[in-house]
Amino acid sequence: MIDEWCVRSYGQKHFKLFNHFFNSNPNIMKKIFTPLLLAMLVSHSYGQSALTLTQSNVLIPTDTFYLNDVTSQISSAPTFSANATWDYTAVSGGTPASYNYVAVSGDPDFPTAQFKRTNYIKGLTPAVGFYFDQYFEINASGVQAIGMRIPAQQFGLGPFTGNSADSIYILGNVITYSSPRNIVAFPATAGSSWASTVRCVANMELTVSSASLNHAPLDEAFYFTRTDTVNGWGVLQQAPVSGYMSNLPVLAVRSNEFCIDSFYLNGAPAPSAITTPFGITQGQTSGPQNYREYFYIEGQFGYQMLFNYTDNTFSSLYSTGGAYLSKKLPVATGISTIDQAPSQIAIYPNPISGTTFSIRCSDPSAVAQVALYDMSGRMVQAVQPAVYDGRVEVVLPKALADGMYTYAIIGKDGKVTAHGKLTAVK
Repeated sequence: MIDEWCVRSYGQKHFKLFNHFFNSNPNIMKKIFTPLLLAMLVSHSYGQSALTLTQSNVLIPTDTFYLNDVTSQISSAPTFSANATWDYTAVSGGTPASYNYVAVSGDPDFPTAQFKRTNYIKGLTPAVGFYFDQYFEINASGVQAIGMRIPAQQFGLGPFTGNSADSIYILGNVITYSSPRNIVAFPATAGSSWASTVRCVANMELTVSSASLNHAPLDEAFYFTRTDTVNGWGVLQQAPVSGYMSNLPVLAVRSNEFCIDSFYLNGAPAPSAITTPFGITQGQTSGPQNYREYFYIEGQFGYQMLFNYTDNTFSSLYSTGGAYLSKKLPVATGISTIDQAPSQIAIYPNPISGTTFSIRCSDPSAVAQVALYDMSGRMVQAVQPAVYDGRVEVVLPKALADGMYTYAIIGKDGKVTAHGKLTAVK
C-alpha cells in the first residue's frame, strides 16, 4: 500500500529516489513510516460508516421475541460513542423473557397495521394497571405504533375502600392515535433523532359505594411521549454461535418514554377526594416510564440488546431487568449445515432484473424470511415472502444493484434451510 501510494503521488522517478534513500537508511524509514502506518490504520478504522436503518432492512415480526435478562453479568453501564466496539462475548445464558408479536392483516380498526404486540401494561394506580395490545406498521417513515386495543377488564378496589364490591371496570376500547408514535424513524443513522407525543382516552366505569358512585363514567386521558437519539454506533460482539453472525453492526439509541395522566369523572376533572385514596394525582407521570438504551441491528425487527436505567441520568442499571440480550442472531453467509442442498432450490428468474422473483423448495410454508447479502457479506435486503401455488414469492422493497448476491432462506425456527447465489442485472 505504501509503494502504491508513493507511485501515485510522486511518480515513478521520485519513487525510485525514495526507495534508494530508505534502503540506505532503514532506521530513518522506520521512524517515519511506523507512525504513518499507525495513522493510516487508525484512519481506516474510524472511517467506517454508521449503520442506516430503513424500511428495506427492518423486518415485520410475526413470532415471539425471546430475550435473556443478563443484568448479573453486566458490571457497568456501557459507554456509547461513534465507531465503537462493545464486547459481550463472555455473556451467555440469563433469565428468559419474551414479547409476543402477532401478524395482522385487514383489521377493520387498524387497516394499515402489519403486526401487534400483545399484553402491554399501562399504569393506572401505583398498584393497578390495565393490559392492552399495540398495533404497528413499518413504512417508509419508520417503525410506527398507530393505535391500541384495550380488552374489557375489571379490578377490585376493596384494598383501597374496604368494600369488596367496589371496582374499576375498563371498557373495551379501540384507540387510534391522532398521529403515529415513532419507535424508529427512517432513515435512522448517526446523528438521527426523533420524537412523538400522542393523546389517548381510555373509557372506564367507577363503582365506589361510599361515594354513591355506581358504574360512573371515568376517563383516563394520557399523553404518550417518547424521544429517541442515536448516541453511538459500531460493532456489538456476542458469543459466537455456529452459522450465525456474532459481530453485529449496530446503532446505539437512547430513549426516554413516559405518560402524563389526567382523570375525568362524569365528564369533569376527578376531585382529589376520589383520586387521593387510590394514590392517583392529576397530571401524574405513570408507566410505561422508561429510560433505555438500545442496540438496533438490521435484518430483523427489534433490538439486539437493551439497557434499562433507573433514572434520566442513564448511569445506573436496574439490578433486575437492567440488561437484556436477544437470543436471536442474524444468519451468516456461507453456512455449511443446511436442510436442503442448493440443487433442491430453484430461483427464477435468475438473473433477476426487477424486484420480484420466485423460489421453489420442498416446503414453501416453512419459509419465514429471505435475506440477500452482497459479496462482502453485508446484508442488503431481507423480506418476509408470501406463498402462492406451492412457491415462495419474494417482492423486494427496491431493485438490487447489478452484481452477484448470496441468498439465505430462513425457516420459522430461525435457522437457514438453504442458501445459494443469484445475479441481478438491469
